[in-house]
Amino acid sequence: MISQAELRGILVAVLTPFDERGRPAALPLQRHIRRLKTEGVDGVLLLGTTGEGPSLSVPERMEILEAGLEAAVGMKRLACTGSASLAETIELTRHAFRAGAQAVVVQPPFFFKDVTDDGLFEFYRQVLEEAVPDGGLLALYHIPQVTNVPIREELINRLLARYGERLASIKDSAGDLDHFRALCARYPQLQLFTGNDQFLLDALRAGGVGCVSGVANVFAPLLAAVLQAHLRGKAQAGGLQARLTRAWDVLQRYQPYPSLLKALLSLRDQDAGWRRVRPPLVPLPEPLLAEMARLLDEIDLPPGFSWLGAAAGRALAGASPT
Repeated sequence: MISQAELRGILVAVLTPFDERGRPAALPLQRHIRRLKTEGVDGVLLLGTTGEGPSLSVPERMEILEAGLEAAVGMKRLACTGSASLAETIELTRHAFRAGAQAVVVQPPFFFKDVTDDGLFEFYRQVLEEAVPDGGLLALYHIPQVTNVPIREELINRLLARYGERLASIKDSAGDLDHFRALCARYPQLQLFTGNDQFLLDALRAGGVGCVSGVANVFAPLLAAVLQAHLRGKAQAGGLQARLTRAWDVLQRYQPYPSLLKALLSLRDQDAGWRRVRPPLVPLPEPLLAEMARLLDEIDLPPGFSWLGAAAGRALAGASPT
């Protein structure tokens, strides 16, 4: 297991590759995680929003989780186990810890809207009591623009009062810096992660412990550099964050994240297999991929991103009519 204090740093919300039949592909996932290990990140979150977890069946999630955790030995290992179904959430959470996860990230059940804090407390109570073992940690996942179910302070307070030894963290992906700062001020006993890369440096300065980032699938060295510069009190942290924010601004034009990030990996690795996504998502069209790569290449990124120029050229050639 892992202590609450160790739950920090740059965690990658890992993409899930698919094979030609549309099934999750273990070997490309493991290669990707092993590369991320070399790029300065601290850990991985498997099967989150970026990893298309909600689009996979329970057996598929279990299979890909086992493969990913095997490759992530030596890193911090988290699994997103939330579902609209309480029974599935409990089943997936139990499996995650058995498979070697050190913490789980659980969004609120997202089908019914206008649910009460009493109902959400009961959902998390059962997950914590029936599926999180002694020494296991749970992080709340606040992403109301997707779930339409916010995690409010009243719920956090009740869960902390009863399960403070297991409720370790919040991943705040709401996109509201003021909200993140308020969480840091209100809950210094929790490890607060931002899910928004453009806030990384501000989140760290507010008392956050890191980020859980989909962008890190491609830009891991840049995020790691921001964190290290901040920890060492280096002045270049601001300049590095400015580059990261420029990249983030470009990426916002080509949402959703799984499609655009997989498209970039397909260019970097020259592997068309990375383009595959699970419906209802569709691959990013070639003309948009070429445009995105060109715009990213115009940013003054560190040397490790020199592949973008050549990739932009290949994408442009592929997007040109024959």
